[in-house]
Amino acid sequence: LGNRGVDVENVSTRFVGGLRGEWRGYDWETGLLYSMSRTEDVMDAVSMTGLQAAINRTTPDAYNPFAGGDLNSPKDGDFTVNNADTINSFMVKAGRTSRTELMQWDFHISRPDLFQLPGGDVGLAAGVEARRETFRETRDDRLNGTINFTDLTGQTFQSDIMGVTFTPNSSGARNVYSTFAELAVPIVSPEMNVPFVKSIDMQLAGRVEHYSLFGTVGAPKIALSYRPTDWLMFRGAWSKGFRAPNLMQLHQPDFERSNSRRDYAACAVQLKIGAIPTLTTSNEYCTSESRVERRSGNLDLKPERSKNFTAGVVFEPKLWPSKYGVLTATVDYWRIDQTDLVGIFGGTNQLIMDYYLRQIGSSNPNVVRAAPDAQQIADGQAAGLAPVGNLVSINDVYLNLQPRT
Repeated sequence: LGNRGVDVENVSTRFVGGLRGEWRGYDWETGLLYSMSRTEDVMDAVSMTGLQAAINRTTPDAYNPFAGGDLNSPKDGDFTVNNADTINSFMVKAGRTSRTELMQWDFHISRPDLFQLPGGDVGLAAGVEARRETFRETRDDRLNGTINFTDLTGQTFQSDIMGVTFTPNSSGARNVYSTFAELAVPIVSPEMNVPFVKSIDMQLAGRVEHYSLFGTVGAPKIALSYRPTDWLMFRGAWSKGFRAPNLMQLHQPDFERSNSRRDYAACAVQLKIGAIPTLTTSNEYCTSESRVERRSGNLDLKPERSKNFTAGVVFEPKLWPSKYGVLTATVDYWRIDQTDLVGIFGGTNQLIMDYYLRQIGSSNPNVVRAAPDAQQIADGQAAGLAPVGNLVSINDVYLNLQPRT
């Protein structure tokens, strides 16, 4: 069909303005931000409706799908059998337009000498923020279900573009309000002349965010550094963290993707009755076929949470004059425990779960099947297993998954 052109245009706009000053020993700063990004992505595509009509013509300009390309110039296609006008009759422009916006206001203060301890001045940094996040993605009518394709058997597909599955328009928005504070606390300073202690410093911090979609989450932190000498320091930190699901994971409407998957439950029945020869490798006991997976966002998602721990040692030996550079060597250990991870369970996992549950008298509701026909019922009885109907689709929404360390 010749070259397949893709045109992408990105436009980004950002405005930011602010004020800063000093008041009674506090440095303060406030800012207002607006940013917008718009992407238009258009490609040359094949309309299935137009292709079917071109093939079914009874006139000499009917499209011949059995014509090969030009081996001497594959990019040009073959116009000796199918002329350009015939090909152009089913070539269309299709694409999507996406737009994201962020509006944010913040106010921060800091002071290096909030109050004094024996080890020195305690420093403070704090602030509040408010932001509005929005997105909108509009697909071509041939992709979002407005214009469908119906084949000669009467089956209707929601996408009319060859090789591109149905994806609906989507949009979403949320408001986020947050506050944070941090203290730098000198516990021991060199001036205190404590034996075996050059300095001990502590950091205390915390952040709280409120999301309009799922409530309030917080993250505290404590960090400590101990320096017995100028050239050696021990450090450690413990904190909690969170990551909110993005707007697509929350708001994306139901859309389809096709992937090659094995239907383990159906193949197990066929193996039991001997319809499929037993293979040497257990994970090859049935072939993969194209399966429809239906995915969507989930407004019930919770934020990902984590607990973080780090510990380490810093060496800064004075091996030569500082004018020749400074040598620093570090050794660190870290551990992150995450819960409520946001992700897709996966089509293969859904089918494995369906296979397992059917061995104990149940099934996976996310694996959607047609009612078993007479032959499938007979096969199930012969295998001593529940009959397995044809696989229609796999539902696979975004979920909060198992923990990870």
